[in-house]
Order: sequence, then structure tokens, then C-alpha cells
Amino acid sequence: MLTRGRTKARLLLWGMMIGVILYVTWNVLAMQKAKQDTLEYTIVKVLPGDRCIVSGKKLGPDDICLEIRGRRIPLKREALEIFLRDPEKYFAKVQPRGALFTEELKESASLSLGWFFFGLYVLAGLIFAAITAQTAVGKGLPPLRWFFAGLVVNVVAFLIVFCKRRDKNVHVPKGLRKVPSTAEPVPCPGCGSQNHPAAEKCLDCGHPLTPKTQSEVNRAGL
Repeated sequence: MLTRGRTKARLLLWGMMIGVILYVTWNVLAMQKAKQDTLEYTIVKVLPGDRCIVSGKKLGPDDICLEIRGRRIPLKREALEIFLRDPEKYFAKVQPRGALFTEELKESASLSLGWFFFGLYVLAGLIFAAITAQTAVGKGLPPLRWFFAGLVVNVVAFLIVFCKRRDKNVHVPKGLRKVPSTAEPVPCPGCGSQNHPAAEKCLDCGHPLTPKTQSEVNRAGL
């Protein structure tokens, strides 16, 4: 019973970790989408010779010029709505103001989604690598191999180790200790009370029991 309770608690904890990662990912994606949908611009002075990037007509005193990501976007008043429908289509027609690196510097300030997902992958890899290696040690499997498996394929490696059977003849290297495990109690056939699996009789009714395992006292030779 105690072992099952610990397993459920660990599964709940790992589920919460995965849920937090998915929640953070969803929020970052939502913020990135909101940022892409919002077009930030500044109205600047119309210069002589400016022509509308939509129609190619020369700008007059009633027309406007926008600055977006370091680019001057001359527009006729009637072409403003056309430009706002698909601004990326017209950005390729103009060069950044001044140096060619103006726009690149502004865009590099925000974290790209590629690097964000890579960071999440590394974080999930480290978490599942540790969990998978610990589970492998408890089941008598080589921990180093499963550590790298958890680092690469994350939850898949953990599920494989979790579903494997425990090796009863676990070889513990010198200098290390076996991961402790708690044996499940055995019910008394007479009164139904739970007893230690090494008990020879029931503590409540005194009914004789058949020990399922050797007690720690006998193992120590006491």
C-alpha cells in the first residue's frame, strides 16, 4: 500500500511539472501571437520626393509617412488601409533607415520561438533524465544508459523504464546502496488485520502466519 501511494505521488508530481511546462509554452505562444498582430509605428515627416509604396504616386501635403521597424513607409491617405491589410508584402520594397543593421538589432531583442522551445526541450530532458535514472536504479537497470535515454527522448524513456519489471537480483556496485523499498503488508486469514510480511503470527489475534520474506533482524544475524 505504501509503495503504491509513493508511486501515485510521484506520478502526480511529474504530471504537475509537465502541466507547468505546457502552461508556460501556451502563454509564450499567446504573447508572441499578440505581438505579431500588433503593428507598432511612428508618424514621421513627409520628405520631398516620397512616393507611396502601394500606388507609386508622389505624396502630397495631406498624405502621411510611417516608420515601422526602422523603415520609412510613405503612404497616400487612401492607400493606408490597403497597406495595413498586409504590411509584410510592402516591407520588401524599402530598405531600413540608415545602416542595414537597424531592423536586425530591434528584432533580436525578443526571444525567438525556436530558442524558447529548445530551452524547454533541454529543461524537460534534464528532469526526465534524472527521474528515469532513479527509476532504473530501483529496478536494477543500468542508470547511465537510461539517463541519456531520458535526456534525449524524455517521457518516452521514462514510460519504458516504468513499465519494466523489477529485477529481484539487483547487483549494487561497491560504494553504493540499493534504493530502499517497502514490502506490502500481508492480511491475516483469521481476522483480516494487516501484518508485516516477515511476521510469523498475527499481532491482533495470534493466528499463525507464513512469512513471505526474511525479516531485517534475521538478515543482520541478531
